[in-house]
Amino acid sequence: MAIFSGRIVDAYYSNPELTTVELLYEADEIQQEKGLELVAYHLTVNEKDDQFKDLLKEWSYEQLDESTKMRNEQYRDEFRIAFHNYATEHGLYQHGNVDTHNETLSKVYEAPRTPDDLVQGSMDMIFNFDEEDESHKEDLFKLKLKMFDQEHVENSKSKSYKTDVRKAKTPAEAIAAYQKFKK
Repeated sequence: MAIFSGRIVDAYYSNPELTTVELLYEADEIQQEKGLELVAYHLTVNEKDDQFKDLLKEWSYEQLDESTKMRNEQYRDEFRIAFHNYATEHGLYQHGNVDTHNETLSKVYEAPRTPDDLVQGSMDMIFNFDEEDESHKEDLFKLKLKMFDQEHVENSKSKSYKTDVRKAKTPAEAIAAYQKFKK
């Protein structure tokens, strides 16, 4: 009988090749006195090994597959959350965040320090738009994203109106196309 027998809490493949298994089992009394609740134990996948045979008595291959999938999905979710938090904290999501968008406009157009400057920066984007300027193209893209984030646009059944916004080559064209949703 293996040291983990009857105390397994979780078991999963610990490498992409599925040749090793990590299992977590409840600590015994001595380990608990040292502050441990769970103990990790690694096994090589080998059906001739007695310890691996003991594992299979309690934990099937199907359970190993399922717990591995669940664990990987948990790590993916944690990564997504961590990335989202990092991107939010560092202003990497500029669409939809008015403060960050205004900050971007101020850099591109050397504008917004006051509300009047912000208005002027927005006017410059509309009236002095340069289709060859990468930062202007990026601002147009962000403007379109913001338009598509609006509930009445998301819920609209009009594919032609949405296509008009997508195909707009200037902010003025995008605004004109967006206005069709308001009618």
